[in-house]
Amino acid sequence: MIRREDKSYAIFSFEKTERIDIKNANKFKFKVLRAIVSPKTTTVIIDLKGLEFMDTTAAQVLVTLRKFAWKKKKKFLLKNVSAEFKEIIDLLKLEKDFKIIGD
Repeated sequence: MIRREDKSYAIFSFEKTERIDIKNANKFKFKVLRAIVSPKTTTVIIDLKGLEFMDTTAAQVLVTLRKFAWKKKKKFLLKNVSAEFKEIIDLLKLEKDFKIIGD
């Protein structure tokens, strides 16, 4: 996972990681939490491009992060969400919880 910052945005991408699962979900969660609590961060973007697998632990981590960002009055966006991940979001009835942006 790679973190980039652009002014008040913290962008996390999975360019070198094809999976987020029970083995690495907590590491991912704590990296994003640090960005959310940072006073200079107003928006957190999770770029899912290149991610091929996400288990239920990872989905739960995304829900937790989104809720925490909302409590801290930060924007939490998903970017480059594949059709497969959109289907998972729909199946879990999370479509109202996430703001999805394009490329």
